[in-house]
Amino acid sequence: EGRSITRQVPRVARAAFTPQVDPNLICTLDYARSCVGKKDAIFLDVRSDGEWTGENRRSNKRGGHVPGAVHLEWLNFVTDDDVRVFKPASALRAMLEGAGASPEREVITY
Repeated sequence: EGRSITRQVPRVARAAFTPQVDPNLICTLDYARSCVGKKDAIFLDVRSDGEWTGENRRSNKRGGHVPGAVHLEWLNFVTDDDVRVFKPASALRAMLEGAGASPEREVITY
């Protein structure tokens, strides 16, 4: 990215942090179930290929994906460089629109 680098360790002051949950960003199981099959919603599965197919259950009771979900593994969103960064917004937008996600549809990721 062309940024300067250093080996110096910065001094960081201790601070208190209290997280605030935004309930508008939480997708409950009941809400997700209500969205299955809706034309104005899309389930975007960003897990690994193995998790998508069910081959890798990662200690879950069941493997596989939500019926009707679209699979775009998270690695598609970042560069292949030694230090991965998000791809340009235009590339991400094109990839997501190609998968059926758009600003007009609610996107539920998992």
